[in-house]
Amino acid sequence: MVRVRTVFLASFALLWTLSARVGPSLDGGAMHDVARNLAVHGQLHADREIPGYTVPGADGRPQIKYPLAWSLLEVPGVAIGRLVETAGLPLADGDLLGRLVRGLTPAAVGAAGIALLLLALLRAGAAPRAALVASLAFHLATVALPYLRSHYSEVVQVAATDLGLFAVASLAARPSAMAAVGTGLAAGLLLLIKPALFPVTLGLAAGGAFAVRAASGRGRLIALAGAGGAVAVAAMVVENLVRFGTPFLGDYGYFPIPQRIEWPQAGRAFGLLLGSGIGLLWYAPVAVLAIAGARRAVRHPLGVAAAVSAGGLVLLYSAYTGWHGAEQWGPRYLVPIVGPLAVLAAPALESASRLRKTVVAGLVAAGLWVNVPGALVHYLDFYAVLPYRPYWHEPLDEKGHVTVPVARDNLYLPHFVPAFSPIRGHRWLLGHALSGDPDLAADCPWREQVVDRPAIRSADVAPRVDLWFVPEPGWPDSTRAQAWVLLGVLALATAAAWVDMMVLYRRPPGPSHRGRAAGGGNARGPRAGGGSPLAGGRS
Repeated sequence: MVRVRTVFLASFALLWTLSARVGPSLDGGAMHDVARNLAVHGQLHADREIPGYTVPGADGRPQIKYPLAWSLLEVPGVAIGRLVETAGLPLADGDLLGRLVRGLTPAAVGAAGIALLLLALLRAGAAPRAALVASLAFHLATVALPYLRSHYSEVVQVAATDLGLFAVASLAARPSAMAAVGTGLAAGLLLLIKPALFPVTLGLAAGGAFAVRAASGRGRLIALAGAGGAVAVAAMVVENLVRFGTPFLGDYGYFPIPQRIEWPQAGRAFGLLLGSGIGLLWYAPVAVLAIAGARRAVRHPLGVAAAVSAGGLVLLYSAYTGWHGAEQWGPRYLVPIVGPLAVLAAPALESASRLRKTVVAGLVAAGLWVNVPGALVHYLDFYAVLPYRPYWHEPLDEKGHVTVPVARDNLYLPHFVPAFSPIRGHRWLLGHALSGDPDLAADCPWREQVVDRPAIRSADVAPRVDLWFVPEPGWPDSTRAQAWVLLGVLALATAAAWVDMMVLYRRPPGPSHRGRAAGGGNARGPRAGGGSPLAGGRS
């Protein structure tokens, strides 16, 4: 038995408790400016020009070169902050309350993505326990964890992808006009959020077409889905016209410029999946379950949507030769595929064998071992001490030493040099942050690889745990006490929600559990024409 509302609350409480201490960076600061102007003045521009991040808008004022949806993520937090200030409580971005308010919306959006994916799996016929494990493991024990607890745009991309999967599952369960329009809107919404997500849009379209292939009036349903997608694309065009005076904007961080696509790129594919810098399988060990369950998953429209989405996005960024989002934690541009990978893995999670459960538990534990330090240490601390920025741009000599820097921006060279891996580096910095030891050069992981410069680029870095309640040096004792009280309240709420969820998980499912979410509404299972159930029914 799975109660989706309980899963949402448990996920939200956890992500909010783990929300970040560090505020927006340079481009994130511009997005925060837009959010503040939207919430306070109803205006769409940024307050300042930032070279490389803003361009003159249609009205001459600076506009960030990112979709507006990224700034919308912060609008509720800004609005709540204004209410707090109106009540007479001072609120600044570095203050205790400022941090807590800033983390509210990302946590809610991330939890909504988890709940939507859970509903999608249940509607596709997955067993409740398998659906719950897949939804939680692929969001909280993968590369997605550091992004879902902070103000990065990836949290919006993940939730939008999960929404699209839910729309496809709903269309497969009941091929209706409303479900068709919803699928089209969800597919188009991804382009509105980030046009580079077009492989996911294509995946949703493929899954939707498979869902209605045997339905009566399938031509009408496909037309309605297309109309829904057209509405979202029209919204993107209108946004760009209003903000920039041009219908389409393709630029840095927004859309892979076609001139930067080169085929074939087997080396970049290796780096993207297995390279020591940002290899997906190192940052998301549970992804191997997607390989195990994919053959059964693609029998259902939801599995088709997931396979095309995940495969298409990996293929796109394997061929892309431009900037890939560094400095970063893991394969940042692949974070949106955690939902599709969970769908593909769901059939592999249904086995009742003790060996399979042990393997799954081990992969989840490995994912947490990798990604918790990735969340607790800010990625800029790692890159500030790294002697090369970033290391995977550099050639290696026959002994594996990094030598003369090369001026190019290609993250996906097939390097495998674990000494420079952020996974190892974040764990090393976390140890120093917890012990208070400032001597980073003594035991840095790459000290034997660096032969032409100091091993630590900046000796001024003092890594600290990146959690909202970690005090700043100038905080008075009263603020520190407030931080511990607020942390205690949130921790208790989180523990209570997770205990409630685990009780539901351990409760034996009823005889008609398939495709239903107790307390979550009408999560119907697949009907004729929607393909076979996503998984075989054991939980």
